[in-house]
Amino acid sequence: MINQIYRQPLWLIWLVMLIGIILWCLFCYLTRKHQRIVKSVNVIGICGAIFGVLLFTVLKRSFTIGNSSVELRPFYTFVMARKNEEYYRTFLMNMFLFYPVGLFLPFVLRKNNVRLTLLFAAGLSLMVELVQLIFHTGRCETDDLIANVLGCFIGSLAYYLYYGLQRIWTNN
Repeated sequence: MINQIYRQPLWLIWLVMLIGIILWCLFCYLTRKHQRIVKSVNVIGICGAIFGVLLFTVLKRSFTIGNSSVELRPFYTFVMARKNEEYYRTFLMNMFLFYPVGLFLPFVLRKNNVRLTLLFAAGLSLMVELVQLIFHTGRCETDDLIANVLGCFIGSLAYYLYYGLQRIWTNN
């Protein structure tokens, strides 16, 4: 399944994220009077998102013996993308992986929702990168951490959009 998503055009991935934000805002608005349902769906969603992150970054990877690959230069992906455009896809897929974390977690938290969500995403991403480094299950990159947090932020735009629209709708 992840390979099918990976092969899609980049514009389609962006479109899916945008549509997801809009649909999630609509869902939360339409079910706003049933806060227990909204909270339950968001809790299930964040659990699924975290499981998905761990599944695709750690659990489905095979362990190898040898040196780990490390790239600590920020935005080096874009330097490499000049030679091979596939690096853009890799960066976007890292954003897409953490996008659901940003979509669900702010609706679960009570205070400082987006700040805590971004801190959580940064911590989870750092943990994944360290596991990949220690257990040789992938390449440890600063750009992965940046892309993951950026994807989480894009997902959390649903939270801002929802509460912004709610203020507009309740004032009219």
